[in-house]
This record gives sequence, C-alpha cells and structure tokens, in this order.
Amino acid sequence: EVNLGKAGSAYAIFTQNQTQPITEAHCKKLEIIRNRLYALYGEHSRILEGNEDYSWDIDEEVTAEVFAQWGEAQLAVGDSVKAVDYLSDSISVLTNLSTKASVLHRRRGKIFIGQGDTKSAEHEAKLIEFEAERLKGHIEMSKGNLNQAQEYLLNAFTIADAVSDAHKKAQTAHSLILAFGNAGKTKQAKEYGKIAFDYYEKIGDKVQLEGLKAELAGINLNVGNFAEVIEPAKHALEFFENIGHERWPSYLSSNLAEAYYETGEIDLAEKYAHKAVQSENPRVVPYACYTLGLVYHAQGKSQPSKETFQLGITSSEKIGDQFIKGYLHRAYGKTLLESKRDEEGQNELETALEIFSGLNLQHEVQATQKLLT
Repeated sequence: EVNLGKAGSAYAIFTQNQTQPITEAHCKKLEIIRNRLYALYGEHSRILEGNEDYSWDIDEEVTAEVFAQWGEAQLAVGDSVKAVDYLSDSISVLTNLSTKASVLHRRRGKIFIGQGDTKSAEHEAKLIEFEAERLKGHIEMSKGNLNQAQEYLLNAFTIADAVSDAHKKAQTAHSLILAFGNAGKTKQAKEYGKIAFDYYEKIGDKVQLEGLKAELAGINLNVGNFAEVIEPAKHALEFFENIGHERWPSYLSSNLAEAYYETGEIDLAEKYAHKAVQSENPRVVPYACYTLGLVYHAQGKSQPSKETFQLGITSSEKIGDQFIKGYLHRAYGKTLLESKRDEEGQNELETALEIFSGLNLQHEVQATQKLLT
C-alpha cells in the first residue's frame, strides 16, 4: 500500500487495535509495519511505546529492523545516546546475519558464474557495495570534502539504479542534494531533489517530504537567493516542531537565521541563530555561530562577535567540518578588516583561502581572493 502511494489506507488498517490473537512472530512483524507507518507520519514517540513487549532474537532480521527503528525514533525525539545504542545493536545483529549471508552471497555468486550468469553474480556484489559507498559519501560530506562525497554517492546511486531499488535511489538522491547544493551546483542538486521528491510523494512519507522541501530551499543560501529560503523553512520548522522532532528544527533555525541576516532582518536573524546554538546540535552549532557572529558585528558588538566566531571555529574543528570552518574564518576575517584590524583580518582570510583550496571549492577560492586584494 505504501509503495502504491496509499500510506493512509495502510495506516488505518495496521494501527487499529488487535481484536484476534496472533502468534508472537506475527506480532513482531506487525510491530515493524506499525513503526514504519508511525515514522511516515512523524509519530516517533509511538514507535518507542512498549518496545520491550517482546523477546527479540539476535538471529532474526526483524530484530535488526526494529532496533534500527527505535534508534531513528530516539534520534528524532532528541536522545542521541540511546539512538547510537540501538543502532549499534542493529548493526551487531546485521553483522551476525551478514557473516552468514555473505557466505551465501559468495556461494550463490559462484553458482551464477558456473552457470555463465555473470549478470546475476554482479548483482550479488552490488548489494554489498551500495551501503559501503553511501556511508563513505556521508563521511566525506561531514568533513566538507564535497567533491569526494559526490563521487561516492554517485557510485551508490548508480548501484541502486542497477539493482532497481527505488528506495535506495531516493535515499542517495536525498544525500546528493546536500553534496551538490553546498558545492554551489544548484542544477544537479535540483535534479536529484526531484528524484527523491517524486518517490517520497508517491509513498506518502510526510517527514521526508518536509525535510526535502527545506533542503531544496536551503540550496538558495549557497547561490544568494536568500528570500526564497524563508517561507519553506518556516513551514518546515512549524511541521517538525509540531511532531516533536528534535533534530530538524536546529538545522532549519540555522538556515532561517542566515536568510534573515542576508535580507536585513537582523533581529529575526539573532532570534533564530540563538535558537540553533541553544539546540547544542554539534553539526549545527558552527553554522549558527557563523550567522550570529555576523549579527553581533552588525550590531557593533565586537567582543561577542569575536567570541562567537571563535566558538564556531572550535566547534567545526571538533566535528571535522572543513566546509563551515572556511566560511567562519572568512567571515571573521572580513569583520576584522572592516574594524581596521588589517593584519589579523588578512591572516583569517588566508586561512580561509587555504581551506577552500584544499576542498577544491573554486568559487569560494575566487570570492576569498577578492577580499585579499
């Protein structure tokens, strides 16, 4: 029903109270189905209700699935520690199963080769390759190595397309939006955005759709279309706050802060930047500090501005995000030049130039060089 775009029908059927007894094995499968539907509608707290009602066997694939669902739900409600624990448990189960499965994949692949069916043998290998390529893409993106991230994610997308897995294609397309968008490659970001949007719209995944709309709007930050960010981001923020999602509001608040600053709404920029910093989301704090440092500078608060930029730089170093670190050094350097602190400002700009050169972001290299001349 979900794949046919009828998530509402499935929700009505599978979330009603059980009137007839069923076996524990079927109860577990029903739990998986319900959790999937709750996630589509942003009802993450319901996923965590009664999650110890059954004994989950480490040798069952459903156990890995439910642990992963609990982990994602804990992340959505703001408990990253429990989220990591549950996801680690899921990985442990899958590792146990994959050790057995990999042997079977290899055996089946050898049989296909023996039969002269190399296409089916390649399919077996591709199923294993996909997750590795996608994970490598996410790791490089978290470090700000966008070109390398694009390469890994495009590999993953190609594999998902080759095995005709629409869900994997949408997941990877979603990631490619950020990889291309942050690199200023708007056309490519929107192309992959459409692929992901069409899939999530078809299956009725409201949570992913709202996040996707916000990310597509956020691309405009990197190309200077700041006014186009505000309304979609505000709508998405309201949605995620209403469903009690802890992670998304911090990202959206940071994007709104930057958009408001660039459109001259300094008070609103300060409000949303503070909100993002106070979320203490380690991946968001340096981005929010970028805007808040600029806000303080515009208000003539030189010391708070300096401290905020330095906090942002320190925060970006902790998570290894070279991308935002470059922007922080450049913004800080620019404010120092405007305050007639030329030598310090030049040093910051040279650091930014070195970072952007290392990341091969030529449009940012050129923008930084203009400030140095």
